[in-house]
Amino acid sequence: MKKIFLSLNIFIGLTAFSQVSIERQVIGSTGQTADNSGSNTYYFTVGEPMVYTWTTSSGYTYTEGFQQPEEEIITTDIKGLNAFSPNGDGVNETWFIDNIWKYPGNTVSIFNRWGALVWKTQDYDNNSNAWDGTWQNTGNEAMDATYFYIIKAEGTTIKGWIEITR
Repeated sequence: MKKIFLSLNIFIGLTAFSQVSIERQVIGSTGQTADNSGSNTYYFTVGEPMVYTWTTSSGYTYTEGFQQPEEEIITTDIKGLNAFSPNGDGVNETWFIDNIWKYPGNTVSIFNRWGALVWKTQDYDNNSNAWDGTWQNTGNEAMDATYFYIIKAEGTTIKGWIEITR
């Protein structure tokens, strides 16, 4: 039987530690400060810079921050409904877009999941000029699936999806 000796060497260096208290602050673009009291939840509007500042009890201040990505805010009342059922029962036979009539000259494009253009028109009006769930170039029924739309009206672009269920 072999004996194994294990040696443990501990080296202790001299390091000076001081007690640090951290005060967190969040500074918004308006210059307002919000104390989060230890919570990690912050609320900001999109595009507003976020800055975290820590101040130690010895007077050192650490700051880090970033600029949130800017996002276009759509200010229109146009809203495409997300489903319709062109099945011949007289109910929901065409795709309805809320308030589209307020924007003459609008352009509506419908694409399938592979990006192929299914249907496109100008001056969509929910009545005589509305998508009935068919391919524009053939008149054949588009299959039950999810489609994607782009509506352009008065310099605004609105994107979304539509589900056809027969």
